[in-house]
Amino acid sequence: MDNMDPGIRLAKLRLCLDDRRRQEGRGYDDANDDADDDYTEINLSAGWKWFSVAYANGEYDDPGGVQDYDFYSITAEYEGLYATFGSFGDDFDGDYYEFGYGSTLTVGDEDLFDYSIVFIDSDAELGGASENRLVFGVTKSFDINL
Repeated sequence: MDNMDPGIRLAKLRLCLDDRRRQEGRGYDDANDDADDDYTEINLSAGWKWFSVAYANGEYDDPGGVQDYDFYSITAEYEGLYATFGSFGDDFDGDYYEFGYGSTLTVGDEDLFDYSIVFIDSDAELGGASENRLVFGVTKSFDINL
């Protein structure tokens, strides 16, 4: 793993006005650790209060040739709970549902860490068989002041 360099380059623009959100991005992932092949993608998202939509269009460069894909998602969220429906199209095909909850464990005035629990249900088109996953997450954010 010491020679693993994902080579990810990503540029995003995010604009927040009141309760509206808009985000644009362009990404390139040069997966030179042999874990995956290269992706080139452009993505857009927009949201208002508790509701958001996203779209991505990209190319996946696998050994069998370049595959094009589109991705659409719609998300509703409320006080840490969220539900997402996502759908792939073009050379990729399939849908998934994701339901989750995330929050921060706080003691006194100190945030200790963020945690999440997510249930994902994908159809057979995405992975060869219909799959359900339960994912637990624990993260810690911090600032580095130079």
